[in-house]
Amino acid sequence: MKRLLTILIAGAAIVSAQAADSTAQTKRTMAGKDMAQITAQLRHHLDSALGSAEIDVAKARKAAEEFQKQMRGKSADEVKVALEQRRKEANVQLQNAITKLENASADVKAQVEEVSVKIQARLQEKTQELKAIQARIEAHRAEIDAHVAEMKGKNAEKTTETETEN
Repeated sequence: MKRLLTILIAGAAIVSAQAADSTAQTKRTMAGKDMAQITAQLRHHLDSALGSAEIDVAKARKAAEEFQKQMRGKSADEVKVALEQRRKEANVQLQNAITKLENASADVKAQVEEVSVKIQARLQEKTQELKAIQARIEAHRAEIDAHVAEMKGKNAEKTTETETEN
């Protein structure tokens, strides 16, 4: 059970790392507050799933200890039958726990993908805004350059008129 839990945690970490790698550039451009909130929500969701799994593991451990107490003084055949029944029950419970963790992992992955799509859309929106701002700056620059050229032309005319008058 501990191995399974470790594997599932590692899988969740890998999914999270992959999402982090694919959105690393996007994260740099987004506000830190938004990403912190999203990360906290996803971490909370995964932590609650892992906490639930830990509770299930503790229950299983307690049940195994109680079973050992019940089997003291019983014959080998009785113990064997009881063990087989408990194994079947444990396998069902284990499969249910695995399914819960897989579902939680899938939920987190879906949320990460959804957030990634939202971040990409917001990044594109901000890129368009930046391009519009840059276009306005260039237009203003062109107006200023034209105005400066016009002023230089007027100054040159005044200088020429002043020189001809003298």
